Amino acid sequence: MSSTSTESSIVALNNYLQKKGKQTSLVWHDMSAGERHAPAWTSECKVDYVVLGSGKGAKKTLSREAAAKKALVILISQDDEGEGISTDAATGSESAT
Repeated sequence: MSSTSTESSIVALNNYLQKKGKQTSLVWHDMSAGERHAPAWTSECKVDYVVLGSGKGAKKTLSREAAAKKALVILISQDDEGEGISTDAATGSESAT
């Protein structure tokens, strides 16, 4: 059994960031809503303080998985285009360029 075929988006995102030397720039923001016995989770994936993906799920791991998948697509497309994530320090605004 190959680990790459079953690799989660969270693991893939962590591996990607580690290769780029940015493993400490990943931050998760998780929120739950609804009944305690059946919460609805929403997760945001931030890299360098920029939200790159958000996801929803019945479990926190599922919402993080969805957010990581979206973030990874953005990061890889930025690599292909030679762009990066920028933060305007003067205004405090953030953008993916």
